[in-house]
Amino acid sequence: MIYNEYYEPEPDIVIVKINALDYNEFSILAFEEIKIQIQEMLRPQ
Repeated sequence: MIYNEYYEPEPDIVIVKINALDYNEFSILAFEEIKIQIQEMLRPQ
């Protein structure tokens, strides 16, 4: 994924935390939904 420079390095931290949660709690579908929501939040206004 490519992020606007303004948002780095925070998005990498968020993605890493969610990747860790994915193995423990989330189904793949839930994980994909979360990724979509993050991409929406990070989209430049």
